[in-house]
Amino acid sequence: AVTVGLGNETSLDAVLRPSASAQVLVTGEAPVVDTASTSLGSNLTSRAIETLPTGRNYSSIVQVVPGTSSDADPRNQAQATITVYGSSGAENSFFIDGVNTTGIEYGFQGKELNYEFIQEINVKTGGYEAEFGRSTGAVINVITKSGSNDFHGDGFGYLDENGLRATAKPVVSTGGTVTGFRKEDFGADLGGFFWKDRIWFFGAYDRVHNTTDNVFGSLASQSISTRNLGSAKLTFRLSDSHSVVATLFQDPSTDSGAINDASHSLNGDPLTYEGRQDLGGRDYAFRYEGLFGAHWTASLQASRHQERNSVGPATAAGDAIQFQDASNDFFQTGGFGLIEGKNFKRTAYAGSLSPFFGDHAIKFGIEYEKEEADVLKRESGGQLVTVFANTVNPGMPIYQHSYWTTPDATVGNAPISQLNASPAHKNIDRKSVV
Repeated sequence: AVTVGLGNETSLDAVLRPSASAQVLVTGEAPVVDTASTSLGSNLTSRAIETLPTGRNYSSIVQVVPGTSSDADPRNQAQATITVYGSSGAENSFFIDGVNTTGIEYGFQGKELNYEFIQEINVKTGGYEAEFGRSTGAVINVITKSGSNDFHGDGFGYLDENGLRATAKPVVSTGGTVTGFRKEDFGADLGGFFWKDRIWFFGAYDRVHNTTDNVFGSLASQSISTRNLGSAKLTFRLSDSHSVVATLFQDPSTDSGAINDASHSLNGDPLTYEGRQDLGGRDYAFRYEGLFGAHWTASLQASRHQERNSVGPATAAGDAIQFQDASNDFFQTGGFGLIEGKNFKRTAYAGSLSPFFGDHAIKFGIEYEKEEADVLKRESGGQLVTVFANTVNPGMPIYQHSYWTTPDATVGNAPISQLNASPAHKNIDRKSVV
């Protein structure tokens, strides 16, 4: 067997000669330098991914590649941004099964997958080919697992809770004091065939359920996060020279209870932080690859990437004006505050054609992308009020009102409204590589 790494080219020199022996032993060594590519980076196989002591999300595995590290805020455990040779975390590109999953809103990792779903990761840290553009950091290319002529599968489970750790001194802050937590992560995967040598399948599901208990003053609250991670792939071998692959992967998550993020904190009454947040989405791809004659290869792909980031109050009672007391660590009373409904979609079509002439190859390609967003933003109750102390006249505090209004508003007439936006962006790339 000859292993061909993701994003690499492998040469095999086969020699046949008469032999009186009944046994043929073939050995080979991987070259130290890939002379067929100018790119810098590393390949991580499923064996390396499963044995390295890293986090469950594939972005944490990428950090073992030379030149990469994390620039995530250590106070934000959910953040997993990567810096490559000094670039920021928003300058990388993420591809899964050929789908551009780079986050549409902020440019960070736009799709979360656990390593049980992944066959191989190719991390390009520099000098990458023309088909990988729109990045000044790394190109992180992921291939999910596929089926085969043998049935294979496994189950997995992880459990972590505060009772399994040494007692630590609680950190008291305006964000609340964590008094307990429980992290559950369970799933299974199965791969095999529907029609031997013709149709293969792979499917995986992972449910992640985390709870965090907090105390703020005399009030106790709980944050609940549920993620439904999944991956599915069907591979159709139409003939020896043509194949079609349909793939799906998802990472929708729901956070409920006490919402503690950049726009909401536990520093207030329950109505100001009890809510629901929806993140993630589902991606699809359909890919054709073919070999024509001995010197031409072609590929076509259609894909859709989706993500959401929405947050709102738990009940209608939370849709009231929020007041923040600036002289009391911005203690919150009233309603929930910022309400957002954001949905993003990237639709992409790509094709390439490659003729080979001896040791030389030319690749032509075209790619079309359309990014769309539907955004709604408003304050609960229509506005956010910040109260400042008046040192000149303490009996008359200063009130600052923040709200969205209409485009034709004036100082004398500024009706309270909400932000509605539907931006769209189109991109066409035409590429040729020798």
